[in-house]
Amino acid sequence: MTVPGHDEVFAVGDAAAVPDLGVGGDAICPLSAQHALRQGRTAGGDVVARLRGRSLSRYRHRDLGLVVDLGGLGSVARPLGIPLSGLPAQLVTRGYHLLALPTFVARTRVATNWMLHAVTGDDLVRTGFLAGQPSTIRAMEHTDDHLTSDEVRAATDSGKPAGTRQSP
Repeated sequence: MTVPGHDEVFAVGDAAAVPDLGVGGDAICPLSAQHALRQGRTAGGDVVARLRGRSLSRYRHRDLGLVVDLGGLGSVARPLGIPLSGLPAQLVTRGYHLLALPTFVARTRVATNWMLHAVTGDDLVRTGFLAGQPSTIRAMEHTDDHLTSDEVRAATDSGKPAGTRQSP
């Protein structure tokens, strides 16, 4: 995932033409969240490998399909190569997105928001959004959770894996 001619730069996600090794030839990975997430994990490992003088890994992912929620009943899906649209696609898409969430609490919150939105409309779902929190990018993205460059350098110099800092 390095940029040709700039081995110190890694490119992933929507703006990157990452070769699709599973398809071969000149194929590139689809510009989707599933690829961006997996590419990001691989690129993170490659940054650490580069800093430690180790060889880089090759990103390979077998595409199992796609799901796209366009709002309302407007959805398309192609799970395992089976083309779907409308309500069937919506069910598959929503099911996939619920299963992708890491915790039961998050799944319950999202499913409840979907049900509230279906019954009452969009405004009720937004009630209490960011209540008691500053409306800043720093607060929403928890940027204080990231290690500083000095902390990363200290961890990589000592050979110990870099941990993450806890939120205050």
